[in-house]
Amino acid sequence: MPSKKVGEEGLFVWIWLPDTTEPVVAGRLFGQPDDVVAFLYGQSYLKAPGAIPVYLPELPLRAGPQRPNGMLRMHAAIRDASSDAWGRRVIVSMPFEGLTGSAVRLETLARAIRNRMRRGGTE
Repeated sequence: MPSKKVGEEGLFVWIWLPDTTEPVVAGRLFGQPDDVVAFLYGQSYLKAPGAIPVYLPELPLRAGPQRPNGMLRMHAAIRDASSDAWGRRVIVSMPFEGLTGSAVRLETLARAIRNRMRRGGTE
C-alpha cells in the first residue's frame, strides 16, 4: 500500500483507445484550492494518434486544466466511475487522516474504484 493518499498527488485516468487491448494514461485528476477536482490531459496523450476525449461534452481534447462546469465539484463523467450515493456515504464515513475537500473526493473515488476492481469490475 502506498504511503501517500491518492488525494495528495491526484489520480491517473486510464482509457482504452479504439481497437486496442491495453489501456493508456489519458490524464490526471487533481484537487484545486477551492475543493474542485480538475482534469488535465497528459501531453503525450494529446499527441497520440487516435486519442479520444474522455467525454466530449465535458472534457474536450485540449491542453491545460479543465474544471467542471457550473456548481459541480467533479466532472459528471468522472463521478460516474464512483459508487452510488449510498456507497459514497459509507466511504466518506471512513477516516481520511487529515485530508479535506477535493483530496477527500479523489480518495473516495479511488477507494470506490479499488473496491469495484476487487469484485471483478462489474456492477
